[in-house]
Amino acid sequence: MMVMFIFLLSFSCRPADDGEEPSLSLGNSHTCSLMQGEVDCWGLNNSNQSMPPEGEFIDIDLGAYHSCAIQLNQEISCWGLNASGQTTGLNGLYTTLSAGGNHTCAIDVQGRVQCIGANQDGQTEAPTGMFIQVATGAGHSCALDSERLVHCWGSNFDGLLHVPMGSFEKLYAGDYHNCVLDDVGRVLCWGSNIYGQLDAPDFRFESLALGAFHSCGVTNDHRALCWGWNDAGQGDPPLIPWKHLYSGGYHTCGVNDIDEIYCWGDNASAQADVPTFGIQ
Repeated sequence: MMVMFIFLLSFSCRPADDGEEPSLSLGNSHTCSLMQGEVDCWGLNNSNQSMPPEGEFIDIDLGAYHSCAIQLNQEISCWGLNASGQTTGLNGLYTTLSAGGNHTCAIDVQGRVQCIGANQDGQTEAPTGMFIQVATGAGHSCALDSERLVHCWGSNFDGLLHVPMGSFEKLYAGDYHNCVLDDVGRVLCWGSNIYGQLDAPDFRFESLALGAFHSCGVTNDHRALCWGWNDAGQGDPPLIPWKHLYSGGYHTCGVNDIDEIYCWGDNASAQADVPTFGIQ
């Protein structure tokens, strides 16, 4: 069977609000922002993944077709597709979370990783231990422990579970690849490299953002660089200073140095059309 993808290149900006810097998360075809405790979403909504509940939130992350956020009281709310149980069952209090393809993982206040949802490859069977960061892909999960060592579980497609030795500062997961940053901002990636998504340029980075088959990062001098698949323009960031980048399936968003939100890449479901709601 032939599968056809339709990509529409978009470039959209939302002016900055006064106050807190916005945070974003991107799914396959939807986007959510977290600003001053309020979640707003746009793009594909076929499973209600772009309809956040009311409330005040402190963290958010998007899966392929579901969304999850940590409330002010540290409980988790999820919405959207729940065919594999990826939005129900994370009871308790949590400090951070990551939504994958059809599963969700989070770190509770004791530092333990808890996961729910699809488990055909063991992606919800988290190891025991104390962890500080978790990152999920399409069928695998990874976490950084309290000694900053990497652990991965689930699908081992193209070596996703072959974690690097050493301690690292930050951990990131795309659909089928992973990357880490060391203490001086050097990038190390592993997993699928079919589109060159592991081939990071030789720069020092402050942060990374991994999508389905592309990777992006903000360098130490606040430039945005992307590598990997770019057929929808998801790897063509505007040439302006950046604070943070965020990658979805086939689109990318960023927050620039004056807290404006920009999105570019696939826009078939309006996931790159940044709305202007809430702007004074």
